[in-house]
Amino acid sequence: YLVDSSCVEPFTKTLYDYAQMEDFPAISSTDTITKISVDGDSSYELKKDADTSVWSVSANGEEDKADSATVSSLVSSFGSMAYNSMADYKCEDKSKYGLDKPYSTITVDYQEEAETSDDNAETSDSETPDSAETTEMVDKQLTILVGNEADDSNRYVMVNDSNEVYTMSEETLSALTDKTEEDFWDMTVSYVSLNSLGSLKVNYQGSDYKVNVSRETSTDDDGNEKETTTYQLDGKEIESTTFTTFYNKLINMAGQKRLTDAYTPAADPEMTAVFTDSDKNQTTVTFYTYDTNYYAAVVGDKVFLVNKMTVKEMFNAYETMVNGETETEATATPTAEAEN
Repeated sequence: YLVDSSCVEPFTKTLYDYAQMEDFPAISSTDTITKISVDGDSSYELKKDADTSVWSVSANGEEDKADSATVSSLVSSFGSMAYNSMADYKCEDKSKYGLDKPYSTITVDYQEEAETSDDNAETSDSETPDSAETTEMVDKQLTILVGNEADDSNRYVMVNDSNEVYTMSEETLSALTDKTEEDFWDMTVSYVSLNSLGSLKVNYQGSDYKVNVSRETSTDDDGNEKETTTYQLDGKEIESTTFTTFYNKLINMAGQKRLTDAYTPAADPEMTAVFTDSDKNQTTVTFYTYDTNYYAAVVGDKVFLVNKMTVKEMFNAYETMVNGETETEATATPTAEAEN
């Protein structure tokens, strides 16, 4: 006989096509995630500061500030994680799936609201004494064991203390397992907010200049306070726009790469900038010519490679502030063409 294929297809499936799958443990708010640890070929740890909410990344005992946008993207991915299929409802041999010696172990610390009862809650005379329900944030942890490849696009996983084995998208997991601490580094060369800057000392091509920042608070007739900020270059007041144009180019500079090997400059620095904030903390950034494409910006033990034209734009803004005009303006285009 000939029968419609839909009559037969339901019987060609496997047992696990009909099995009741668990839902992937949901994190109600990814904003409550405080730490992510990945232990595998590339191990690293991301941690959020409880006071400032700033993320850091560490590996091999070294800690660096993490790029907030990169971490935010990773954190939000936990809100959409899901299983693809069930592989084993009661795993008794983890080695079948490579889960006895996981390819990677992902651990996520977060918080969740939980209801608690207060037996000492006050009640009116007409009410029957009872415990009052309240909520509080409790610490939770999510652990994902990542095993062998199930096929070209999935890996086996076990979550928390469950004995069930599932498959999960390789693409979803690789966003965590195929990263290193370098992928999360904050590439901002140096950032001292203009609002907290006390002074800036710059040595450019052998000449020293210093900008002091003064802030005065006054009160108008209506009692409203107003802060006035002035900038003095070597004791002479300068236009705020002239200084902020240069300063924004200086502090918003981002490296395209960061050197991990020891760096020994081949020549003297072209510019050294020393920031002193309102709390007298100092930060120094030094710019060296690196090659035809980059300047090396050195901050402490970190060496950033910054696009050469970006640094030259900052140099031009500095010369405008100091001299009132850009000395390199006339040769900027030929230099750029020669470098290209």
